[in-house]
Amino acid sequence: MIKDVHFAYKKANQIIWKLGYWKVLLAPILISFVLAVVIMGGCFAVSAVLSSLLYSLTADMLSLPGWLKDLFTGFIFIILLGPFYIFFRSLIMICYGPFLEKIVKEAERVVNGKCLEVDLRFKDSIKRAILMAFYSVFGVLLITGISFLLGLVPVVGILISTVLIFPTNLFISSISFLDPYLGQNEYSPRESIKLMWSHRATVIYFGIIGFIITIIPFFGWFIGPTYSAVSGVILSILLHSNQNRLPLSKNP
Repeated sequence: MIKDVHFAYKKANQIIWKLGYWKVLLAPILISFVLAVVIMGGCFAVSAVLSSLLYSLTADMLSLPGWLKDLFTGFIFIILLGPFYIFFRSLIMICYGPFLEKIVKEAERVVNGKCLEVDLRFKDSIKRAILMAFYSVFGVLLITGISFLLGLVPVVGILISTVLIFPTNLFISSISFLDPYLGQNEYSPRESIKLMWSHRATVIYFGIIGFIITIIPFFGWFIGPTYSAVSGVILSILLHSNQNRLPLSKNP
């Protein structure tokens, strides 16, 4: 539900700023910025290479003007931005591995007023994050391939592809952020994704908010993934509690 997403981001803001967790998370916040710059640069570089290749293959045959090369670059950049963004989000959660236990415990205190003492081993948290990153990257490549094939069908295929790719990518980009708490509560990766899919409208809306924050130049590159990491844990607490019909305090 929309109110759960708003609650999650509101409490994430409280944890990051009012409780001073930005100091604890300073290392992954800086890594987020560096990765954002690298990913954006990589996306542009790949787009430039592919557009040059496409232009060289078609320019002589179709007598294309030179300015179309820049148009090709922009178009390919937009198409690749989705997969690169999900790859970026997946890498970020691997970087947050050493901090997940603190985030989970503080999120539980904020939502439930207490936290369960669960030993979240560093090695296990990293392994789980890498596994969910694999699922995310595989999922976006699969959806991108399907969307490309649908796009070959005039009009109808393009419309279906457009409707399919954006919400699906937003869902895929969110699963690594909601999974840490579910993994700690002994959900298998399949069970975790199944729970998220049963609340897909909520998860997609969560992804929209995270995307909007992250694309804010500089500030969003620093803090956007951190907001998603903390609010994702809080939202997964709500989904897990709803699944098990446990009452929540939702303290203001």
